[in-house]
Amino acid sequence: MSPNKPIRKVFTLPADVAADIERAAARWEVSEAEAIRRLLVEGLRSLGKPEVLLERCRDALAEGRSFGWILANIVDGHPRLVSYSLNDGRLVITLTGNCLVTYDEASGAWDVRRGV
Repeated sequence: MSPNKPIRKVFTLPADVAADIERAAARWEVSEAEAIRRLLVEGLRSLGKPEVLLERCRDALAEGRSFGWILANIVDGHPRLVSYSLNDGRLVITLTGNCLVTYDEASGAWDVRRGV
């Protein structure tokens, strides 16, 4: 499959999401297909941001989710994931671009460090 060749996908959306797409298309004065493409690209880019990953993990932990659940449902499959480790109450997530997202259970502190 060529990376530049368009691929046709058919899917079902909730009515409110379809309405958001229609509004975006009208605002940008583009087709709905182009609006969907732009929204998907921007959404995927935002998922790759370390701060978004940190927020998702922090929120899940605050909801009572386990580290195992967080690793399986949020961290695994992250577009920039290199590795992760969980030792002695310290979670370290390594992302491409020499970036770390860390959590220290003892202090409850989350952090993003770049260039490490």
